[in-house]
Amino acid sequence: LIPKGTVFIFDREFTYRRLMEFLKDKGMNFVIRLKKNVYVNEKLITMLPKGIYEGVLIHGIVANVYIRGYEVMNGKEDFYAYVTSLPKERLSWGLYRERMKIEEMFRNEKNEFNLEFLSYIDEEEVLGRWLVVFMGALLVIYLTSKVEKGEHRIKLLKEELKRGIISFINFALRIIEILRLRLKISKKGRIVPMIGGD
Repeated sequence: LIPKGTVFIFDREFTYRRLMEFLKDKGMNFVIRLKKNVYVNEKLITMLPKGIYEGVLIHGIVANVYIRGYEVMNGKEDFYAYVTSLPKERLSWGLYRERMKIEEMFRNEKNEFNLEFLSYIDEEEVLGRWLVVFMGALLVIYLTSKVEKGEHRIKLLKEELKRGIISFINFALRIIEILRLRLKISKKGRIVPMIGGD
């Protein structure tokens, strides 16, 4: 379903060894922002000079690390570094800036899915919540492909999404509203999407 080599980008709450190993085993790549208290080859990351560190030990796995150091963004100074499975020649600050676009969308939308305090819950719950969001996104993509082409409100929403006026999460929520989508559990325990139901 997802092509091998796809790059998954995560924030600091997702620096789990199991997640990194899982993605590597499936032929996927990852870029994960690191916290300031992380150790790279048994040295505190904030004590290392800026640059690229290839094949280093971090969280018990061997990966590459890009350290930008302290930067001021949106009027706030913070430490920026990421761990990745990508090869050295693909590491750059530009790659991290791509992640910032996702961060802006995530910041606006996480309240919709009660994702505000991810760092205070356990790994299974974090991954479970993201699975629900991912499945919801897939469902919306499927439904919009099946909707009549003449549905004017959905056409307008698609235009807004293309132009970057609304995020995908807001697009999904408004599609669910327009279609009056509800999920029901069948007698056999299957989840059944209902359109126009109460």
